[in-house]
Amino acid sequence: MKRVVILALFLIFVGVQQADANVARTKGEREPTFFITQASAPVYDESGEVIGKVYSKQDYFYDSKSADCYYIEIENHLGCVPANVTKRGSTMMIPEKLNRKGQMIYTTKKVNFTDERGQIVYMSQANRRHYAYKEDKKYYYVEAGGRTALVPKTHAAVDKGIPVLMYHHILKDSENKKYRTSTTITDVQFAKNISILNEMDAQTITMDELYDFLQGKRNLGKNAVAITFDDGLLSNLIYAYPLLQSHNMKATNFLITSRVMDTPQYFYADNLQFISKEEIEWSQDVFQYEGHTHALHQIVDGKSLVVQQTIKSLKQDLATSQAIVPQHYFAYPFGQYNATTKQVLKNMGYKLAFTTKTGYVKYGDDPFALNRIGIEPKTTEKQFRQYLSY
Repeated sequence: MKRVVILALFLIFVGVQQADANVARTKGEREPTFFITQASAPVYDESGEVIGKVYSKQDYFYDSKSADCYYIEIENHLGCVPANVTKRGSTMMIPEKLNRKGQMIYTTKKVNFTDERGQIVYMSQANRRHYAYKEDKKYYYVEAGGRTALVPKTHAAVDKGIPVLMYHHILKDSENKKYRTSTTITDVQFAKNISILNEMDAQTITMDELYDFLQGKRNLGKNAVAITFDDGLLSNLIYAYPLLQSHNMKATNFLITSRVMDTPQYFYADNLQFISKEEIEWSQDVFQYEGHTHALHQIVDGKSLVVQQTIKSLKQDLATSQAIVPQHYFAYPFGQYNATTKQVLKNMGYKLAFTTKTGYVKYGDDPFALNRIGIEPKTTEKQFRQYLSY
């Protein structure tokens, strides 16, 4: 009789666990499965870079798997643990999804993460971002393969976010007779900026990489920087393109597509010329071309035309722009937007949109109201370094 009761209780327990698993799956949580490591092994990101290490005889919950990898939640995205060092675990346990409100941190040096008993569960390389769902006086608490991991505060710092640099016009000081404005810098200043980026080993990222980071699908190292240009001015090709290309750097150029010509224009510093369709084609090894409206880059009565449009007219303008240059990312003219413009952009298939408000891009930010850092003639070398400090 006793054995029957025990068996019945066990079956009830299994049923409850399975029911919980089904609930978790319907809510979009991870599958309740884990593996056990048979040896210590590196963890790889989506580019194949080693981002950390798991240790032998540890259990980790995984989100998905392939022939070569078990993918664990780490650094706010999925990391690959080589399948040949793992052994499938039970499917009974269900990990807690760590979705509390927290903040991003980054490791300042190579560091071991431990569980609450002090056992090492993960080793992170320096300058890797992690989502900390809580903290106390000594530790940040992060997720490592479905498990709580403690990061010593002596080896980590709060992440202020990714700098998205904003440029417009570039001219030689000697040729700039008409554009002494806050949006025009010299070629010498831009070259110094690039030199500093190179010196600091900056990783210039694409819009797709930034989007994946904000979606929790990719981790970007602490040295990630996005370079953007507004308006699509020809001076970007004359002075920025060669430097960026020589340093193997990437940038995004937000185009006013009504100003895009079919054939190249002659460069003349006393007027503004714009990048042509022909130039767009051959310069995409450096520039990713995106949207800045077709014909709404104007201020009327102190307001951008973008925020004065009906939904229909705004859609028409964006559709025209998209037909000229395929695009998924957008910069608001003069940084102005409202709830309607954001919703129209979403409906038109845009993924991110940028303002001119000064600040960094952080995980959890509104993807249609992202900050940037404008680089002006008055931006000193010291300030530029501070923008990039990590």
